[in-house]
Order: sequence, then structure tokens, then C-alpha cells
Amino acid sequence: MDAITALHTTEPIVAKLISGLTADQRDLPTPCAGWSVHDLLAHMCLASDKAALALADQDPGGEPDHLADGPVSGWAAVAAALDAAVDRMVRARFPN
Repeated sequence: MDAITALHTTEPIVAKLISGLTADQRDLPTPCAGWSVHDLLAHMCLASDKAALALADQDPGGEPDHLADGPVSGWAAVAAALDAAVDRMVRARFPN
């Protein structure tokens, strides 16, 4: 599976997984030592945001709280931004 297909396949799976999380579940530990579910999701959102900004040739500085309005909307926003950035990059490289 190529990276773009993996991205488009993974994003809805993550969205489905987090849509049912309770606040208590977000505080649970993950296999990543010292990281809660919330920490891991925040990291995924930040990495996706920075990738989208880099692909758009924008400064990826700063670390906004993507989960401030909740994990579902936070993930949806960064996933959409990353999808748009990847799509723009592909169209620019392969215009036809």
C-alpha cells in the first residue's frame, strides 16, 4: 500500500476509534510508556498538522492544542488539512 492510500485508509479508522471514547478512556495508558490515549492522539494530531503545513510550504512552528474542542473535531480538522495538502501536492506534481 502506498503512503497516500495508507493515509486515506487510516484516517477514517482513527476517527471511528476515537468517536466512542469517553473522557475516562482518554486518560488510560497506551503501550507507549508514559503516554495516555489523549497524549497519543494529541501527538498524532500535531504530527498531521505539521505535515500538512510543511506540504503547503507554511511554517509548521508552534504546538496548538488540537484537542481543545474535543478529540473528534480535532482529529477531523487535522485529517482534512492533511488530505487537502496531499491532494494539492499530487495535483501540482501530476496535473493531468
